[in-house]
Amino acid sequence: MELTSTILTLILRVIGYLVTIIVRISKRSMSVYQTCRIKRKGRNCYINGPGYFSYSNIVLGNNVYIGVDSTFMASDSQIIIGDNVVFGPHCFIIGGNHRYDVVGKYIKDVHEKRAQDDADIVIGEDCWIGANAIILKGAEIGRGCVIGAGSIVTKKIPPYTIFTNKGSKPRFSEKEITEHELILNKES
Repeated sequence: MELTSTILTLILRVIGYLVTIIVRISKRSMSVYQTCRIKRKGRNCYINGPGYFSYSNIVLGNNVYIGVDSTFMASDSQIIIGDNVVFGPHCFIIGGNHRYDVVGKYIKDVHEKRAQDDADIVIGEDCWIGANAIILKGAEIGRGCVIGAGSIVTKKIPPYTIFTNKGSKPRFSEKEITEHELILNKES
């Protein structure tokens, strides 16, 4: 009885190990597939696992990491992401909007778009976008920003700002920004 239990435990461990390997290979394959579908991208970009992307509208810089289950969608606008940007899991970026101001038509029946309905989203380099962040049309996130988890961005965020739904504050002092950029420029 004890030998059977030991053999069963060993078999279950081997099966668990094999399942873990298969899941890792599957996630890596999904990442490679999704990253390859983005035509305008820099070097060393990684999409972690499944997500949804309007591939033709996305521009990625170098060294971009996108967390698991993220959604980046834009129908007529661009989503432009700079170098060295990190996204946490479940980030949502949408670069469009529906018209809701046409009298006599249901919203679902209005197909005409204006320029302001689809504004580009631009995320500068050296940014960290926290888990579950939502970034909407026309948002511009400056270089070096940190967007807090769960934040909703609808406007322009100045460079080196920490932005949350409760407000914003500087990431560095002016002196620290100068020092930070000098160090980064020496490394590149």
